[in-house]
Amino acid sequence: MSTAPAESAPELSQTQPAAIWVAPPGFGKSQQLQQLLTRRPAEALVLEAGLQADFSDSYFELLSAACTALALHAPPKQADPALQAATWLRTLNAQLSTEPKQQLWLVFDPWEPLERHARVLAFWQALLQEHPTWLRLLLASRKPPELPLATWVAAGAAYHDRSSLAWDLSTAQAHWQSLGLNWENEDQQQFEALAGWPLGLLLAARQRQGELSEASCQHLLQQALLEWLPPFARQQPAQLWEPERQALLSAWQMQPTQWPPALSELLEPRARQQPRYWLQQALQSGPARSQILLERALSLCGSEQAALRLSILTRQAHNASLSGQGETLDQLLAAGAELLEDGHSVDRAAWHYLKANRLRQCCHYPEAQAEIDALLALNARHPSVMAFQTRARILRGLTAYQAGDYALTRTAYQQALTLAESDHNSAMQLELQIMLAFLDALTGQADEPLPDTIAEQVSALPLSAQPLVWLNLAFYQLLGEHLDLKQGQAILERVRQSAAALEWQALEPLIADVEARLWRFHKDYDRARHLHRQALEQLEPQTFDWLYASLNCALTLLRQQETGAARELLQTVTRRAEASGSLGLWREARAALQSLDPGSIQAPDAAPAPREPLRLGARQPRLQLKTFGHFQLQLDQQLVERWPRKRARNVLIQILLHPHGIHRETLADWLTGADDLEQALRSLDVHIHTLRKVLEPDRKGKQASHFVQFHDACYSFNWQSHYTWDAEDFGRAHQHWLRSREAEPDTAEAAASQALQLYQGPFLPELDFADDWLAEREGYARKASDLALWSLDYLVRQGQYEAAEERAEQLLRWDRLSETGFGWLFQIAAQRKDRQRLERLGERMEQTYEKELGMNPPATLMQRYRELSRQL
Repeated sequence: MSTAPAESAPELSQTQPAAIWVAPPGFGKSQQLQQLLTRRPAEALVLEAGLQADFSDSYFELLSAACTALALHAPPKQADPALQAATWLRTLNAQLSTEPKQQLWLVFDPWEPLERHARVLAFWQALLQEHPTWLRLLLASRKPPELPLATWVAAGAAYHDRSSLAWDLSTAQAHWQSLGLNWENEDQQQFEALAGWPLGLLLAARQRQGELSEASCQHLLQQALLEWLPPFARQQPAQLWEPERQALLSAWQMQPTQWPPALSELLEPRARQQPRYWLQQALQSGPARSQILLERALSLCGSEQAALRLSILTRQAHNASLSGQGETLDQLLAAGAELLEDGHSVDRAAWHYLKANRLRQCCHYPEAQAEIDALLALNARHPSVMAFQTRARILRGLTAYQAGDYALTRTAYQQALTLAESDHNSAMQLELQIMLAFLDALTGQADEPLPDTIAEQVSALPLSAQPLVWLNLAFYQLLGEHLDLKQGQAILERVRQSAAALEWQALEPLIADVEARLWRFHKDYDRARHLHRQALEQLEPQTFDWLYASLNCALTLLRQQETGAARELLQTVTRRAEASGSLGLWREARAALQSLDPGSIQAPDAAPAPREPLRLGARQPRLQLKTFGHFQLQLDQQLVERWPRKRARNVLIQILLHPHGIHRETLADWLTGADDLEQALRSLDVHIHTLRKVLEPDRKGKQASHFVQFHDACYSFNWQSHYTWDAEDFGRAHQHWLRSREAEPDTAEAAASQALQLYQGPFLPELDFADDWLAEREGYARKASDLALWSLDYLVRQGQYEAAEERAEQLLRWDRLSETGFGWLFQIAAQRKDRQRLERLGERMEQTYEKELGMNPPATLMQRYRELSRQL
């Protein structure tokens, strides 16, 4: 059958070294090539080089036999194909150039099978680098060959492809006219569907002539269309949409956009009946659109296709997770659980990962770790399973982070980083470096900041990897010990843009929550409150993210002096965080809650367990702090007298008075009282740095401090360091006295004596330094008075008059006008029947009141003195 009008047959002039045809089947390539061969000079030799062999070394045996039949020198037997080609070309040049009219017509029809064998391809690639005058090349291929054709075309070779071989409209209409047919609308539609494909149009013309029935024409047309496809795709054309097939087609340069519409129409109905087709379509779509496609895929699954059903369900669950549809996610995971035994390892890995992540979100940490263990136990032969297992280690770290176990968090992240480095996964390496940097910032142990080029590095990541990495970077800038609001705002905008492009709706409330923090820093509380409401309305109340957003909202309420609402919300967060084991969040919420009632805070009887082992230097300095009577700090028994910033002392005392930590924002607000929270935080950074430098002169940069820790957005004192503090020792002795004063008075007296020995005067009496702690000063004074009065009564009853006098004198040292102190001294003198001492005490009383107040002692005190004097 002719596939092109006769008048379109090409000619090959003496000046043209080659004719090349590159087009799919049905464009008349072989026909035109054969027409050229029939018009070759009589003396020309035709070497059919497109030999159909098994493409082992037998190809060169067949080529040598064809050369021998033409009395040509055969290619030499050499291992190097390039050297073999060069040697043979020199031999042929010597043989054929002696005869000016002698020509060798080198024919490849078809060409593409030769590319299956690397050695054959390399041989012809090397040989066809040149185009001697005695050589004519005729080559037909279904795809552009991997040959240096540019030099041939530059030398005048005729090159024909689909654009030149396809019929245009006038050619098709002329052919119809030559057959006596009128050009109808249906002919026009057929022409457009076939995109000028000669063979298809010839079949359509035969049907119009009545030579073929419609059914026969359609059958022949479909078979011819399938010939467009390479052999690997022709066997199962309905699976062309599968990723591996698409990759092969891409290499074959036969993308679907190059197909005529008729071929797409042929393949589409076959594919649309298969669930895998819809599954693949869904994988190429965003979450909203893919959900509909996945539902269609699931509806086409038969009961026997359990593995495929699990694959579809896990992808639906993934979309539900990205869309923030928690209830739907739970239902899909429950449905998938019944299919795990029949599922492929990849889909089982995906299910365990999604389940673990959901459990983490809902604060079910032991259950989440169990699912992670199940994922890590899977056979890791499949690359996707290996990827899930690496991600599982990151998820383990996130789970441990929410549970407040930062040591396990760091270990899990470092394990994932090792795998990412071994797998040369640069995107994951960057993600983990940022997460580890955030962990360092969160715990106040950042040795080195992230590089200045970090934003450019994140921008270079694939879009699907960017949102979470940007969000982690925003956390690093805003939630660590050092604040960078400007950078945080820019990063947060990148989070929003990338999440919107991917339709990841689940990130919207998280973005709103972080943005609310930014507006709080900028004193725009109305906008911050609006974003808080937006975040809390979109988040599920049983999740960690809801608890964290609630804590953030409470901090804004505190900033607005709405202490009642803040206390109620903080109590909810504290209670639920403790019940769920979210210890990091619990510590932060508890610190914020206790800041509302500082008087209720007591130093812990035992030091709280560390959140993560501190990476400290070998040498640990010893700190001695005195706050009764006057402030004094000794470091390794050396008195610290120089404070570059005096309020750094205030910061130390405030941290000590909050044994469970004080929230960073609360401390900054207390330190400066400024409306500008950003400036207050920056000022706090300076004072914290000064304080640490005073306490640890040898500390390097941002190395972890022995004394002032930063954890869970809170500053706290390291109660496991080497230190003594008189107020803490006093508090312990006072508690011991309270517990034993009824049942063990002797033990209670010893505890009281210890406490009163520590109490050398009022708590931080320097008014320019400690006027922020009047309530604490009064509290300690009240406790010391209680101890002294109980001890006086006990000692007098025991007849220990000298010790009792010392207690009474201590009351007068605290207050020279203490009526209680003078009263007890009078009573002790009377009980000892020491009239002379009683008279001296009376004179001392009168002189003291005259000197201090310029007046006589109180009447009640004078009356008590006279009564005791008369008794003696």
